[in-house]
Amino acid sequence: MLLDLYSYARTCRHACSLWTWNPRKGKNFECISKAAAAGGITTIVDMPLSEPSSVTFEAIENKKKVASSQTVVDYALYSGIIPSHIEDIKDTFDAGAQSYKVFMCRCSNYSMLSDGLLLKGMKHVASLGGMVCVHAENDTLIQQLVEDFQLEGRNDAQAFLDSHQEYSELEAVKRFIFLASLVPNCKAHICHLSIASGAQALKEARSRGIVNVTAETCHSLPRSRRGGFFTYWGVCKMRSTHQDKGK
Repeated sequence: MLLDLYSYARTCRHACSLWTWNPRKGKNFECISKAAAAGGITTIVDMPLSEPSSVTFEAIENKKKVASSQTVVDYALYSGIIPSHIEDIKDTFDAGAQSYKVFMCRCSNYSMLSDGLLLKGMKHVASLGGMVCVHAENDTLIQQLVEDFQLEGRNDAQAFLDSHQEYSELEAVKRFIFLASLVPNCKAHICHLSIASGAQALKEARSRGIVNVTAETCHSLPRSRRGGFFTYWGVCKMRSTHQDKGK
């Protein structure tokens, strides 16, 4: 079995371009599942960053209906935890979503979550036996650099890279590990970890008995480096270095 854990499908009839970055204008299940099958992938797991976001029972049921009629491979669905939808967690879990995506920083069309609501959501998901998966970056550290660069007139690709510093991710990783330690029965996961120091923080947490946190990286992240701008949709974390690759 080969899984793609990061698919972003629209619940529309007509397949769109595979190359668009925008989830509101992206490809449908038929398009991405055929592409997955062509690459040998047997299961796609669709993120909740659709429009509307897959954070309600109705949205999950609608996505299941569309996916079932379009996919040529197996599929699974994320739901998510966003403000004003904490109470929808059980309904979406009962509808079939087992993992819940959270952004610890702002995203183009998906609300970030405060630490208080993240902890509350983790407790709720833990009681159901689900998993909380986070995009771990510190929003205020990033946005301060964004504002500074904008004042300098910088809006180039390098400015984007420079606004996403290693310390912004490391702080969020350590903060999420701490929150996970408060809910030891919650399966907690860090998506697309891009820094070696974050992996070291996880290793140190395990040595302290915090064993409910996992992480993964993506093939595109170890390839990215200063002086090169490798993009892949949805992950605004592009700072891995050659030193990180060896760790």
